[in-house]
Amino acid sequence: MNGTNTAEALLFGDREYPTVKQIFDLTVGRENTAYLFWDVLLAPYHCSKKVIYWKDDGAESEVLKSEITGYMEIYQNPGAYLIASARADFTDGNGHLPPSLKARQRYESIVDAGHFLCTHQRPSKAASEPISFELTPAGLILLPTLGNNSPVAGVAAAIAAGRANLTPPQQPVGFENL
Repeated sequence: MNGTNTAEALLFGDREYPTVKQIFDLTVGRENTAYLFWDVLLAPYHCSKKVIYWKDDGAESEVLKSEITGYMEIYQNPGAYLIASARADFTDGNGHLPPSLKARQRYESIVDAGHFLCTHQRPSKAASEPISFELTPAGLILLPTLGNNSPVAGVAAAIAAGRANLTPPQQPVGFENL
C-alpha cells in the first residue's frame, strides 16, 4: 500500500482446472469478487496448460476452458501483469512438462502487450533477474532490470571471482574449544 493506492495479486499455486474453476465459481457465487481482482497474476502451475485447457472425462481431447480465461479477463485491473514462474523453454507435446507454449500464447492475449513476463527470461534467458514492481502514487510500475553494469551484477561477479572454484571450503573455520 502506498497512501491510498493498493496492488492486488492473484496466486493459485499448482492447481489445475477443476480447482481453479471451483475457486472462481464459489467466490463469485458468494459475492466476494473483490478477492478476484489482480494487478499481478502468477500463471498457475508454472504456466501449465492444465489450468486453461482440460480434457473432461469421456472427451477425446483437451479444450480451452474459456470460463477460466474469462474470469481472468473480467477481474484484471488496468495495466495488469501476468507472470510465469518457469523455465524459458515454452513447449508443447505429449509428456512435456510446464511451461506450455499454448498456455503462454493464451495468457499473452489476456494482458497488454509486454505485460506477460517469464521469471527466467527477463531481461534475457542467459541472464535472468528478479521481476520487481514498485507501488507509487501513480499505481503499480514494473521496475527496469539492472543489467550487467549494475552494482548487484558487480557484487555477483566479485563473489564469483573470489571463489577459486565451486567447491565449498573443506576445513572448518572458527574458534577452537579452549
